[in-house]
Amino acid sequence: MYYYFRLSVTKILWKVNKMTKQEAAIISTYTGILIGEFSDMHEYIEKIMNRPVFTHELGDHKIVKEIKQKSKQDFINILIKEK
Repeated sequence: MYYYFRLSVTKILWKVNKMTKQEAAIISTYTGILIGEFSDMHEYIEKIMNRPVFTHELGDHKIVKEIKQKSKQDFINILIKEK
């Protein structure tokens, strides 16, 4: 149920807002569901972690939890605008 809800929210954001690459990277980082380019998400992760992040680190639950925590405020700040 939770997984379906996250996908639904993502689809709504994509249709209503035509989100930017940055917004897609933020949503992908926070939800764990890739909706844009991996390279954009990886670049965003390195920015919020303030260091290089190797792909094998994304399998470490401790690091993933830290990444999610650091991306939470950006995720909350995404505005949904109707055309």
